[in-house]
Amino acid sequence: MNTSLIYKITFIALIFSNCSYKEKKNVKDLKDVKNVENEAFESFERKFNTDSVFQLSRIIFPIPNKGGIITGPYPTKDTMWTRKSWIIQGDWEESKKDNSFYREVKEENGIIIEERGIKNSDIFVICKYKLQNKKWYLIYFAPSFPYRD
Repeated sequence: MNTSLIYKITFIALIFSNCSYKEKKNVKDLKDVKNVENEAFESFERKFNTDSVFQLSRIIFPIPNKGGIITGPYPTKDTMWTRKSWIIQGDWEESKKDNSFYREVKEENGIIIEERGIKNSDIFVICKYKLQNKKWYLIYFAPSFPYRD
């Protein structure tokens, strides 16, 4: 038998064996979709604070506003945030570079509670996030600013 023919047959056999392996792997991957892990909060928060479209998709409207805002573009205390009244929140990463800001995060009963603001002032915001269907969502947003006329 010609050695060139043996190489061709071996090459074709390798190609077909790799194709069937990939098909089996893809079927296994589809089964694993059901076993997707919960979204990591850190990666969610990074994207939430930098992507306005993503931010709007991860807020369950309407959400309560229990903040102390009395004037300005924000809704007043004890109203509800709606998609229409929502003001896109900026990137927190930039604020962390300035030493005059603080951030505290805690978990209570599966809810992530984040408070961030300006040190030694009455300016802060409290955010609450909840995991639903393995994805994080903002469910509460309460900014607090001093009263201004």
